Amino acid sequence: MTRVLKFGGTSVGSPESLANAVEVIRKRAAHGPVVVVVSALSGVTSALDAAAASGDPSIVDSLRDRHTLLLHELTSASWNGSGRTVDALFAALTHALALRPESSTPEHDLVLGIGERLAAPLVTEVLRHRGIDATAIDATDVVRTDGMWGEARVDFVATRARLLQRLASVRGVPVITGYVGATAAGVPTTVP
Repeated sequence: MTRVLKFGGTSVGSPESLANAVEVIRKRAAHGPVVVVVSALSGVTSALDAAAASGDPSIVDSLRDRHTLLLHELTSASWNGSGRTVDALFAALTHALALRPESSTPEHDLVLGIGERLAAPLVTEVLRHRGIDATAIDATDVVRTDGMWGEARVDFVATRARLLQRLASVRGVPVITGYVGATAAGVPTTVP
């Protein structure tokens, strides 16, 4: 039986808490298959919401520094295989912030979901560094929703099919973003 392990923002927001989460994952994975779901680091979603309202681009460097510092504190390594993904997320964030997105818009959902989408590669890199094979999965690739920005409803039939297909090709521990999905056209959404 596969166990789903969900880690909220405070569980991945500091070196100590992330190290503890990784140890929990390691212990559970030794006894059978697990799927890990992660939230944004503590405080990140609120900071992204404030940045969206103000259009303040300084959050990009702040988030890059925070995530990279946390990675270096736990691994003494760089982003390795996740570097392109992380760079693309920061580019998308920069672009969306320049639009000063209002609530309940596609751009606002994109901004709010960046925290989760950064957390999955971070946790994946730490797991790999600790000798645990892991794969980051961006839920915008598998969770299908309607276009109700800010409160998207999940299409469970489409999501289940996409998720099972994706999980079938994953080696090691899948680390999936929480809170986000995407429309059938691939536009990021947030789910309540």
